[in-house]
Order: sequence, then C-alpha cells, then structure tokens
Amino acid sequence: MTENMFSNCSPELQALAKLFDNPTDLKKVGDQLEVLRSIVLRAIQEIESVKRVLQDTGVIDSTTYQKVILDSLLRDKGGPGATPWLGHTYYNYLMPEEQYLRTLGLNDNEIADFMEAAAFRQQLT
Repeated sequence: MTENMFSNCSPELQALAKLFDNPTDLKKVGDQLEVLRSIVLRAIQEIESVKRVLQDTGVIDSTTYQKVILDSLLRDKGGPGATPWLGHTYYNYLMPEEQYLRTLGLNDNEIADFMEAAAFRQQLT
C-alpha cells in the first residue's frame, strides 16, 4: 500500500515509507531497521551541523548550549503544573545520565547539584 502512495516521491521519502509497512518477514523488519538507522544517523549529522553553525556564527556559545541541555534534562524530571510532559526530551535515554553529564563537561560537584535539582523536580510532579 505505501509503495503506491510514495511511488512518485523522492528516493528518501520512498525509503521513509518503508517504516509504515507492517512487515511479515524478518527481511522486511531488517529493511525497516536499516531505514530507521539511516534516518537517525542523518538527523545526528544535521543536528551537529546546525550546532556548529550556531557556535561558529556566535549565535550560541558552549556555556549557553550546556545550560539549555541541562534545563531540558531537568524538565524531563517533571515539575509543578498540569502538563510537565510538554517539555519532555530524550537525552537521558541515550546513555546513562551521569555519563552524559560528563560528556557535557560537568565535574562531580556539578553532577551532584544536577542530581539534587532533578530529585527536587521529581517531588513536585
């Protein structure tokens, strides 16, 4: 079904259409995983490119970037209000949280402060 819908589209969209198929054999599941893998890798490349442009043009510096990431991670922990899930991100699922914080350049004290703030936010939800 999806093959007909996307037959006049670019090869990229045709590949993306495979994600909407309901595979009936392992070969098709493998094809879907390969498409998903390529999409994720391409998205990572795009994000890193945009991040570099923003830093090279002075729109954002590494300190501001770090603050934005930490704020996103804290929003994941919940907070006061009726809709804490609206600020949800997925950074903490890519690798263990402490390891990710270390990749951002945080030291032990900063990580401990983050964990304390995260625990506080979880109590608010």
